[in-house]
Amino acid sequence: MKVFLADLVHSYVPAVGTSYEGGNEAGFVVPYGIASIASYAKKIFGSAIDVSLYKFPNDLLQACADCMHPPDVIGFSNYVWNSHLNLAIGTKLRQQFPNALIVVGGPSVQADESGIESYLKLNRFIDICVMHEGERPFAEILGYMLKSRKTFITESRPIKNTGFLSPNGQLICTPNIRFEQLDELPSPYLMGELDCFMSKGFVPLFETNRGCPFQCAYCAWGIAALNKIRKFPMDRIFAELNYVSKKMPNAPTWFFADANFGILRRDVEIAQRIREIKNKNSVLKTIVIYESKNTPKRNLEIAKLLRNQSSVILN
Repeated sequence: MKVFLADLVHSYVPAVGTSYEGGNEAGFVVPYGIASIASYAKKIFGSAIDVSLYKFPNDLLQACADCMHPPDVIGFSNYVWNSHLNLAIGTKLRQQFPNALIVVGGPSVQADESGIESYLKLNRFIDICVMHEGERPFAEILGYMLKSRKTFITESRPIKNTGFLSPNGQLICTPNIRFEQLDELPSPYLMGELDCFMSKGFVPLFETNRGCPFQCAYCAWGIAALNKIRKFPMDRIFAELNYVSKKMPNAPTWFFADANFGILRRDVEIAQRIREIKNKNSVLKTIVIYESKNTPKRNLEIAKLLRNQSSVILN
């Protein structure tokens, strides 16, 4: 089964934020989210699925034009900066592949039932929305597709953490779920899912934990479904840091997607490992993190570990 996953950006202007000579790719982060979804799906289904990842619209459109076998599933990751781009590309691909299952997920997907229903009725080309963490529900969707194609929609079979419209227009929506533990998620770096993007100069993006205990109304993290902090294993984190440092020795910037880097005591140990890598690699100059909101002493300790003559951005 052929699966296309897209984390699209408006690529008609170069991104900013790095001097790495990687062409137009420099400044864009690797598509870590969809790579995580692909890694988990491959862990479950192995060679039964063929997953391709896309960052630039033209690459996705060209792959669709060139493919001998049409994609069975097309997934888009929605962010505030690409939601309209996804709608434009998704509408075009629905016309090209009327039988494909089109899935939309990501942090900018509506999480309330009324919002999901309105979104699906307004954008009829979308078959199903995935809320919050996507690895498990997307794998369940693929499982249904492998067995009986899109009959789970026509038969209104609910899938946890998703929403879709039944044939009579009724919203089929389930309460959100989350991974209580992250140990079962394979690393997209260590599985090689991001190698091609790193080779082109995309900025490495890391995730050491998930969740945020704060409830800021302006932030995608500030919702009850994501308020529990869950940790990736330290051996996985260190293995990823080492892997990326060897694969991209000329990358000047690393980006960390944690909502509150420094909120956990072990974050100091992670910062120490980053410091060791920076000491060996003079090209790596900028570490971008979102600092913890309520651990100023630990934040200062981490900042001292990471700083040198180059810049460290603490947001």
